[in-house]
Amino acid sequence: MAIEALAPLALLRFSSLGDVASAARIAFEARQRWPERRIVFITHARYRYVLDQLAAPVEIIGLGQEVRGIPALAKLLRDIGAEVVDLHASLRSSALRVQTPALSWKRLDKSRGLRRKLVKGDSSALALGHRVQKAQALLAGVDLLDRPWLKAQPSKPCDLLLIPGAAWAEKRWPLENFAELARRVSKESAVRLLYSPGDNLPIDEMQWGATDLAGDLDLPACFSAIAAAKMVLSNDTGFAHIAEGLGVQTRVLIGPTDQRLGAAPQSTMAHARSLHLGLNCQPCSQKGDKVCHVGGRPCLLDWTVDRVLEQL
Repeated sequence: MAIEALAPLALLRFSSLGDVASAARIAFEARQRWPERRIVFITHARYRYVLDQLAAPVEIIGLGQEVRGIPALAKLLRDIGAEVVDLHASLRSSALRVQTPALSWKRLDKSRGLRRKLVKGDSSALALGHRVQKAQALLAGVDLLDRPWLKAQPSKPCDLLLIPGAAWAEKRWPLENFAELARRVSKESAVRLLYSPGDNLPIDEMQWGATDLAGDLDLPACFSAIAAAKMVLSNDTGFAHIAEGLGVQTRVLIGPTDQRLGAAPQSTMAHARSLHLGLNCQPCSQKGDKVCHVGGRPCLLDWTVDRVLEQL
């Protein structure tokens, strides 16, 4: 099919930070496949900066900024005659689809039933190699090649960047473990701690050795800090997806969640690896918001500082 005959491609992923950073890879690969095609990525305006950091440019529309509300977005999609690829299949995108019945839509199959089976103990419900990112690429008709898809200007360099925050407490490796690791590594290497006051972590109550504490940074500064690191150690959080996308050596501590459910890393690139014990009780939650049902959070607490250092 000639390039001129291709309809504009609209990719939808409204939230959250990590999911948008991961789905941005689909936009990057779409640009590689169709250099001249109009490609539009639609996300919540607060995540626009993530798409601004794509290694190949696409058009970005921020919901709540360029367009306000689903009716306005539906009109825009109708006006440009877009082919819509829904990378999330949310309630919001469902409402959008109802208002654009004449457009071609492809929607991500979230395999909700299989996900529920997985977190209830059926490890065979989803194949070990299942990844949301792969399913998104198949939906959009693009290939995932082993190359970073995000870029950023590095700031202050460091050997190891630690990211102890996460949306849910059950997903966090103990802060005292991060502190012990920081004290030991910072004796000989440059260590930086990236955190947000919104994480409500008792950072000031811990001894961090010679670690540089970087808190309350805006999103561009966080990108720059991650890009400047030789290696990132993170909980399963949005910054882990960003580090993976930037091509930084990344290790992600996986506890109650699972890469089959969208946890980082989503790619098969060698620089990004999960630290996952593979216990029979893993995963126990789709988002990491459930209290440990076996007691004691062995999925994370069994990762001693020495054991993590071996992986670094």
